[in-house]
Amino acid sequence: MARNLSVAMGRPLPAFRIRNMFRDAAQAVGLIFAAGRVARAMEARRAPALSDLETLGLGDVAELKRPYRA
Repeated sequence: MARNLSVAMGRPLPAFRIRNMFRDAAQAVGLIFAAGRVARAMEARRAPALSDLETLGLGDVAELKRPYRA
């Protein structure tokens, strides 16, 4: 019955899969570590790694690369 109602409303039932939760948690931890590495590089006045910037979605921001030495 719940499936019929969700189809009638046009919304899928939520899927609580353990694999998805582990993957999402691993991605969140990876983002936190990448943000920490970028912050540490900026405090040391060095250019952050391009892979960390790409992970955070900041790969095309020129201000994070240009004023600092590599």
